[in-house]
Amino acid sequence: MGDLLRRLTGGHGAYQGPSPEAVAHGAALQAGVLTGMVKDVMLFDAAPFSIGVETHGGTTTKLLQRNTTIPTKRSDIFTTHTDGQPMVVVHVVEAS
Repeated sequence: MGDLLRRLTGGHGAYQGPSPEAVAHGAALQAGVLTGMVKDVMLFDAAPFSIGVETHGGTTTKLLQRNTTIPTKRSDIFTTHTDGQPMVVVHVVEAS
């Protein structure tokens, strides 16, 4: 089925993002809370995907799990790949 869909749509697969209905429902709920029309509901911002840092060799170390309430704080200790390394470049990536 996926191959047929890709052939018929010029290489595009099925939509994997959030459903438009869920986005509209969330927006309506947020509007209700902001205007005071919806009470007894507390909304939190959350990370939509896991977040990590890329380490030597292209591997990813996951630091925040998907749906973690933000803002949040997390720390971890990393070392340089080479002794005496004067700097590092930190790549923050979406982690699976």
